[in-house]
Order: sequence, then structure tokens, then C-alpha cells
Amino acid sequence: MSALVPPDSKAAGALMALLAMGCAFAMYAAANADTPQTMRNLKLNYIEESITRYTRDLGHLPSSLVALRVASSDEPGWRGPYALADSHSTLSVAYTIVDAATARYRIALAAKPLKSGELLPEIARERRVDFAGSNYLIRQSRAPAP
Repeated sequence: MSALVPPDSKAAGALMALLAMGCAFAMYAAANADTPQTMRNLKLNYIEESITRYTRDLGHLPSSLVALRVASSDEPGWRGPYALADSHSTLSVAYTIVDAATARYRIALAAKPLKSGELLPEIARERRVDFAGSNYLIRQSRAPAP
């Protein structure tokens, strides 16, 4: 750890939180690997937490999910990375800012076919983050299975 970040750095705390979230996600995923729907919900939960931490640090929503991993030169309060490199690339996650002034956003996972022929329906969540860092679910929907 000391080779990556000085021990007194604020980034050390952010890095430790990111590693802890990733480990918790991996452990829960391993225990529940037989339920694809659970994995999709975990993926959304992880991204939501990353967006909340970003918003708490910077006072606004990220412009894209890439902003959770890569610092912009004009973001002096950035303490990320807020998400691991592949945290949203393995599943098709759509991210949309619904209202920047009230920090409302929408994330969605597209429907996904399984090897068994079953189709997992789309999952969409609309959330609002207050600038103190709390994350409120506004709406969640699942498309009906065909």
C-alpha cells in the first residue's frame, strides 16, 4: 500500500474504501453466483455507491461512468477512483443524468439472454443523491419477461 499512496494521503482512505467495496462485492457474488438476477442487482448497487461517493466529494453527478475511474484535470476535489476498471463494462449499463440541479440520475441494465434460453428483464433505477452523500431510490422498474 505504501508504494501506491503515502499513508497520510486522503487518497489512501479512498483507495481502502474502494478495495473493501470490491472485496465485499466479490465475496457476496461468489456466495450467490447461482442467481444471475442477484448479480445484476449487485452491479447496480456498486455503481450507485460509486456515484454517491463521487457526488459527495465533488458536489455534482459524474458526467459519465468513466468519470468514476478517471480524474478530469478540472476536478480538484476528485479522490477516486470511485469504481474499479471493469465495474460497469461487463454488463450493458446505461447512465443518464435526469436533472443535474437535483442530482437525479437513471441507471439501467439491458435485458440479458441466458444460456438456458431464459431472458432476464431490463432493470432500471432512478435515484437522487443529496449533496451530503445520501442516495434515495425514486423509482425501480423491471420490464416484464416475454
